[in-house]
Amino acid sequence: MNLNLEKGQKLFLAIAVVVLLVGVAGLFVGIQYPALARHPYRYLVRLANEITGSFTGVGPTSKHNIRVRDAYPLHLKAGAKYGWAPLNNSSIAKLKKQKKLVFVNEDDGFYVSALTTSEPLLTLQAYNTLVEIGSRFRQATGSDNYFTVTSLTRTVEHQKRLSKVNRAATKGISSHSYGCSFDISYVRFNGERGSNPKLQRALEKIILDMRQKKRLLIIAETTSHCYHITVFNKQASL
Repeated sequence: MNLNLEKGQKLFLAIAVVVLLVGVAGLFVGIQYPALARHPYRYLVRLANEITGSFTGVGPTSKHNIRVRDAYPLHLKAGAKYGWAPLNNSSIAKLKKQKKLVFVNEDDGFYVSALTTSEPLLTLQAYNTLVEIGSRFRQATGSDNYFTVTSLTRTVEHQKRLSKVNRAATKGISSHSYGCSFDISYVRFNGERGSNPKLQRALEKIILDMRQKKRLLIIAETTSHCYHITVFNKQASL
């Protein structure tokens, strides 16, 4: 009888430990990787696509052709003027509830990468600009083509974590934390990772045209192989 009681207690204790560990793991994922916590299946599918796509090397020919570089302080200035105050976990939740930040999902011309250090959110102006880039990209290259968005809005907490593991990440406030910046990869087109000069040139032509019309700012980042873009109003004067 005592033997059975001991076995029952051990079983109960083991189940309690497992439940506790699962709960702690869930809490950790919810805090560190909110996109995974919200949509686990979709996130894992995207991550699997990126892992399989990463076997295709970027290669020495995967270089940007953009010769302009808008100074990062201009991106910060535009973010502060046309976005929201540097977002934290609390303020971003409030703005989502008030619908002052727009959810970004796949659209014609672009695909959203599995996000680990940013939220799929943008200001309405930035979102509309991204959708326009995607639409113009497909018009220029064909309806089956799309590019990949690799980063969107980062909270201050996101940025701190990223700066610890990525030396290229900005220390302190990032323009991503205002809600009107996003990154577009220039080595990921149509779900494949690698050089695609034709599609890359088409994308560059679109964003350079928008920059010339004073609708956005650009930094071509060589380390992360992406175009860092910050959106502001067409009439902006910086």
